[in-house]
Amino acid sequence: MRSRFEFPEIEGKAKWNSEKYSFLHPNRRSAWTVLTTAENIKDIYKFVDQNAGDAADDSRKFQHTLIQQGANALESLYWLTKYHQYNAARGRARYLYETYLILRGLNRDRKRAAQKWEETRQEARDVSSQSDIKPLERQTQALHDLRKEERKRIEREFGDTDAYKEFWRLLSDRGSHPTSIRGSLVDGRHSVESEDSLYRTGLVLAFGLATQYICSFSGTEMRWPIQKRADHVIVETKLILQPQGLPTFLKDELYFWDPIRWRSPFID
Repeated sequence: MRSRFEFPEIEGKAKWNSEKYSFLHPNRRSAWTVLTTAENIKDIYKFVDQNAGDAADDSRKFQHTLIQQGANALESLYWLTKYHQYNAARGRARYLYETYLILRGLNRDRKRAAQKWEETRQEARDVSSQSDIKPLERQTQALHDLRKEERKRIEREFGDTDAYKEFWRLLSDRGSHPTSIRGSLVDGRHSVESEDSLYRTGLVLAFGLATQYICSFSGTEMRWPIQKRADHVIVETKLILQPQGLPTFLKDELYFWDPIRWRSPFID
């Protein structure tokens, strides 16, 4: 049995076996872009947090909170993939997808988003005076309902397509269910294919998060400053994702992929 004093040796072995992403690595461009994209989204969040002022009203506060969580999940996806923990990385990819769904639902109905934020704020006040109330229960339920609604909306339109089935299989099979026997055979050994698939999926969803964050501030003076900073994220992800392009369920974001050909339902 290993002693805790052997920790440096065990950790060093894991580091040695992880990917170094040198110029010769087949997935270096994707790996570099995933990690820098996570950092860039965090920087956009910080910029908005410091400068939004009244533009970050109740109809946009949930979105502002979620974008930071999404950036953290993307960064976690990078580190898990680098260390060949592909099942756990798929779990982070699913987290990113569901964050995207909630952002989309909030932007689709900002009046509802504002109402849910006010209910959450009121519950937080109640918690301070009544210890038997579960904290932020309304927030959890409100976001859970939005996630389900947006997923059903996408599945009604794209659920029968092979592309969406493959995308959902990637997120829901080995990444989320320990009952999948084949999933136990994946972790620990480097797989160029799994690595490439995870990084591309992360960048697809990072594109979705970044564009929905722009849409969150549509109609305010913050819209263009956010887009100016997010354009770098959009361009970098496009460079990796082309020529395959975006999954069809991201059709509402095609405006940012090719603004000449498409319009976004979220932009005023």
